[in-house]
Formats: sequence, structure tokens, C-alpha cells
Amino acid sequence: MALTDTNGLEPAAALELPETVQIGGTPRLTPNELRFLKVATGRTLSDLFGDEADAMQAMVWLKLRRAGHHVTWEQAGDVEADMTDGPPDPTKVGTLPTSPLSADIGG
Repeated sequence: MALTDTNGLEPAAALELPETVQIGGTPRLTPNELRFLKVATGRTLSDLFGDEADAMQAMVWLKLRRAGHHVTWEQAGDVEADMTDGPPDPTKVGTLPTSPLSADIGG
């Protein structure tokens, strides 16, 4: 039985690939994404993640697919991976600086 990737994705020519995709955090994949990745590469995730370049390319490939691109493995290899976590979250409050001690403590 052949694995067919329909997922409602547009043909590759319909969506232009970005130059860079942002990748941060721990990767989370669905079982079908693992299967499609194996069909696209002929290798398991363990094999891909054993090689630094292949691991990065796999994450780019998955990020592009989730963004609606019908991207080939080879195309994903030409897109830069931004490994930062993105802009800081303005809703997260860090530690506030403490006020300096008063100079007039006693009398």
C-alpha cells in the first residue's frame, strides 16, 4: 500500500517558499508526519537525527509543510532555519529590580 500525501496542500508552485523559517523548542510530530518524512527521505527519524544537517532539514521540512507548503526534501534543504525562540513574550514578567536601601536608616 502506497502512502499518499493529500492533506489538502497546494502544489509547490502555488506557494513560494520563504527564505527562513523559525524553529524553536522541542519538536512535536504526528505519526503521519513521521510516515511522510520516511517516504520523503527513505530514512527513519532516528537516522535523520543522527546527522546534524539532516535533523535541521527535517525540522525545516516539517515547519514548511505545516505552513501549507507542498515542499520536497531537496527544497527544504535550501531554506534557512532560525533557531531562536522568537521575540520575547511581553506577557511574561521577569524578576523586577530591587530598590536600593535607604541612606537614612537610623537616627
